[in-house]
Amino acid sequence: LITLMLFNFFQHILKSFIYPHLWGEGFTGLNTAYNMCAFLILSTPFIYFFGSELWKNFIVYIGTAAGAAAILVPYWFTVETAFGWEAIRFYLCHILLILTSVLPLLFGIYKINWRKCWRLPFLFYLALIIIIFNEIICFVTELFDGGPDLLMYLKSVNPCWAFGPFETFEWVGELVAPFTPDVFLPSVSGSYVPILWYAIPLYAVIAGGTLLLGIIFDKDTFLNDFKNFKIIMKSILNKLKKTE
Repeated sequence: LITLMLFNFFQHILKSFIYPHLWGEGFTGLNTAYNMCAFLILSTPFIYFFGSELWKNFIVYIGTAAGAAAILVPYWFTVETAFGWEAIRFYLCHILLILTSVLPLLFGIYKINWRKCWRLPFLFYLALIIIIFNEIICFVTELFDGGPDLLMYLKSVNPCWAFGPFETFEWVGELVAPFTPDVFLPSVSGSYVPILWYAIPLYAVIAGGTLLLGIIFDKDTFLNDFKNFKIIMKSILNKLKKTE
């Protein structure tokens, strides 16, 4: 596991020097935590050695989901890149991301705690903030050629759709709108407010999905907690009946 994590870590930060189609580009923003999968690849070794149970749960859920989603829906591929070095790099790093996210759970190194599920969306928001901060550094240091306007650059790269859906996916904004305060939407603010525009529905999806999986993977703890909950509720009801 450590070998896989470190291999994926270094193949990412050294991609410009390893893969022939990137030779000569040098160290650029693409070697940094410029999107969620890149952030997960670079943070996985540190979380493995130093991370809390919450962060390890985050890696299991989000690392596996992000790696799988990227492979299942590679919509950014073109005919020219689908069968070249970029495809090899792409599938290698995302397969390794899946393996280094799920294998620690299967080997019993990481333990799923269903009580942590409600906190996982906040780690996702924090990861988004780190990614955006990384993009700002890349823009300022010219690791990315983004032109003179920082805000326009951030909206164009739009990591994890933090600045709103892309034009071809405007229907996502319409889907999210009923669950988001208008102040975070273009109808009031003039543009999507970063992260906050989808924070509420995103919270429901991440917390709900991880809760269902948490109950499965942490069944014994859940059943014990549910049993204690019933005992507490029964005690409260009995006290209420006595006061009547």
